[in-house]
Amino acid sequence: MEDRKNKQIVQRVFETSLSGLREDPYLAQRVLNIAHGKEEKNVNRTGKRPSKLVVVAMALVLVFATTAFALTRPAVLRWLTGDAPVSPQLESTAQTVIGENTVDGITVRMTSLVFDGNKLAFSYELENEQPDMPLLIAANPIMIVDGKEIQMMYCTADPYSPQMVPSPHLDVLPVKRNPVTGGGEVYVRDLTDGKVTCEMTFMVYKPENKFAVVLHPDIMQANVETYTGDARAEAEDSLNTLKSFRNTIFATEADLANEQWLSANYTVIDGSGRLYDLPDNSHLNETAQIQVTFEFDASVAFACDFAETDDIELADATLHVEQFRLSSLETRIDLWLIPQENTEKAARSLAEKYGAYALVDEQGEVVQYSEMDYTASTTPYVTQINGQWVCRYLTQMPGLLRFPDSVSFIAGGDELISFDLMTEE
Repeated sequence: MEDRKNKQIVQRVFETSLSGLREDPYLAQRVLNIAHGKEEKNVNRTGKRPSKLVVVAMALVLVFATTAFALTRPAVLRWLTGDAPVSPQLESTAQTVIGENTVDGITVRMTSLVFDGNKLAFSYELENEQPDMPLLIAANPIMIVDGKEIQMMYCTADPYSPQMVPSPHLDVLPVKRNPVTGGGEVYVRDLTDGKVTCEMTFMVYKPENKFAVVLHPDIMQANVETYTGDARAEAEDSLNTLKSFRNTIFATEADLANEQWLSANYTVIDGSGRLYDLPDNSHLNETAQIQVTFEFDASVAFACDFAETDDIELADATLHVEQFRLSSLETRIDLWLIPQENTEKAARSLAEKYGAYALVDEQGEVVQYSEMDYTASTTPYVTQINGQWVCRYLTQMPGLLRFPDSVSFIAGGDELISFDLMTEE
C-alpha cells in the first residue's frame, strides 16, 4: 500500500511538468520526503573566459537579524525552518501579506511569503470557530498567480492529506492548535517587477458520520503512561485534544481490518488528524469553498544565477554547467561531466572516479544550508541526454545559511569550478 501511495505522489508531481523531475531520482525522493513529513560578476575558472553572473537583487537590503525581528519572525520562516537560524538574504526578502476570508465560521488567513525570482514559499493560518467540531481543509492545487493558473509543488493542506482544524498533532509544547499554520511552494517565472496578485481556494470537508481515530500501539498518544517529562506532556496534550472533539470516536486496527467503521461511513484518521490511506476512506462532504486573494512585491528577491558559463576541459571529461543557482530559498545544481568517449561505460567510469560532490566556501569549509527538512543526494548518476552519455550532478538543496564570497564545486578531490558570489554596490 505504501508503494502505491508513493507512486501516486510522484505521479502527481510529474503532472505539474516540473523541469527535470522525470530524470532525477533524487528530486523524486525529495517529493516523497516532503509528502510524508520527513528547497554582474565573473566566474573564476583557470584558463577560461569569465562568464556572466546574473544577480537578482532588486530592491534588496541585507538586514541582519535583530532582537525586534526575532520577536516578530514572519510565519513563513517558522514554517520553512522552525526556530533555526536563516540567512540575512532569506530574512530580508520575507514579506508580510494581507489576505483573509471567512465562510461558515472557517477563516483562511494568508500571513507571509518569500520569493526568490523563481520560487514562491508562503504561509497561512486556518481557524475554526467551533474548536470541539474539527473538520478537514484542503487547498486547491491550482493557484492563480498574476492571472495564470499554476500547479503548486507542495502544500501542507494537500487534497490527498488535508489539514484537520483544530489539529491534534504531536509537537513541542506549547502547540498552536487553532488556528493552525500551513504553507506551500510554487514555481512562478517571468514575473514583472512590482505587485503581483495571487488567489487560492480552500475546500472545507466534514465527515458524513464522525471521525474514527486509530492510534497505533507504538504511537505516543496510545502509550502516554510509558513516557515521562516533556514527551509525556506532549502526548497527553495531543490525546486530550482528540478527546475534546464531539464528532470523533476511537477505533482500533482490528476494526479497520473488519471495515467496521468504513461500512458505517466513518472517516478514519490517525492521531495527527491525517486521513488514513484506505481505499474507501472518502466519507466526507464538501461544505464550503473559501477563496482568498493576496499581493506580494516581485521586486524583493535574492538569487545568484550563473548563466552563459563556458564548458571546462578537464583531463578526462568536459564539465558543462547547465544550471547553478543560489537563492534565499534553494540551491539548484545541474552539472554534467561529458566523457571523451560517448559510451555508458565511460560515463559510469567518471561517476565512480568523481563520486559525491561538496560545495565549499573561500575558507575551504563546507557550506551550510538552512534547515528546511529536506536534502538531496550529492552523488551523480549516469544518463543519456540528446544522445550524449553524461555523468550528471542534478540536485536541489535549501538556500545557504550564509552566502560566502565564493563557492567551489569539489568532486574527486579536485576543484572543478569556482563561482564568485560577491556583488558590486
